[in-house]
Amino acid sequence: MRFPVFMACLIFLVGISVAEVEIPYIPPNKVNVVVHVNVDFDPDTQEHIYSYEVENLPNAEQAVSVFTLYPQGPVRDIGQPKGWKVLIREEGRIVWNRDSKVSDEEWEDALIAPGEKLRCFSFRSKFPPVEGKFDAMGDTPIPRADDAEEIEAQIERDFGEGHNVFADTFLGDTLVPGPLLETRIRVVPRVINVNLTSRSKMEVHVEPPSGYRVEDIDPSSIIFQGTKPVKVITKNPKFLIAIFDRHKVKGWMVSERLRVYLWGKLKDGTPFKGSDVVSVIDVPEKKAKPEPEKPPVFMGAPAGHKVR
Repeated sequence: MRFPVFMACLIFLVGISVAEVEIPYIPPNKVNVVVHVNVDFDPDTQEHIYSYEVENLPNAEQAVSVFTLYPQGPVRDIGQPKGWKVLIREEGRIVWNRDSKVSDEEWEDALIAPGEKLRCFSFRSKFPPVEGKFDAMGDTPIPRADDAEEIEAQIERDFGEGHNVFADTFLGDTLVPGPLLETRIRVVPRVINVNLTSRSKMEVHVEPPSGYRVEDIDPSSIIFQGTKPVKVITKNPKFLIAIFDRHKVKGWMVSERLRVYLWGKLKDGTPFKGSDVVSVIDVPEKKAKPEPEKPPVFMGAPAGHKVR
């Protein structure tokens, strides 16, 4: 295998001769990567915030120079660490790689060397987390050219016909935004008074998605407006009843028509979402009026009795 772009000058007494330098091909999968993911929920935007930390384990033989995620739903506000940029953003794939604006020295510092971690790979999505894939590539000499056709020609010339350098990646599991089913929910009561201090319990009735039964729902997965229920009842065959502490539910805003959201998963891991419209008011709670004090009753003295 030869890289014509790498040249060495052999100097002879009688003149100068140019010879090609052979570069052994090192597959870019000699990394050993674990991805740590954190998913938060923003009740104001009804979005999930995905944050990834890439760890290259100490036994890796290369530094990580390319990181790829495969979201199954649309994303926005993609973030990246210093020295990195989004190289490819297309449906179902996001690729982070070197920022062309950084120097070679800065990029050396930005690489994820064996035994190091790097965070700040992030994005937002309306879709909840499901099991997905990532891949990572090690920093290795691979062909470079101005266009894809030239790269493919050089790969075939140097590594053999049909060889795909970019398929030699480290593949792993993580969480990514995924598709979800729609279902119907009903909030009880229909009018929420955010000033009500008593009767703090409220219910959300959750119908199973079409084709499923109540027993197919994972009760521990239910989240309403970013809040976990205090109790879940599954005895009703038509809908699940999730009971919440209204004071802990997030995202209340005074409105005649406020759309609220519930997220959950089936026991097979399939996510679902439901929404409802309620009225939210802000009316001071009426306090019970104290009963007036009764005046003391004096009994009349019997006849002939002297009152002292």
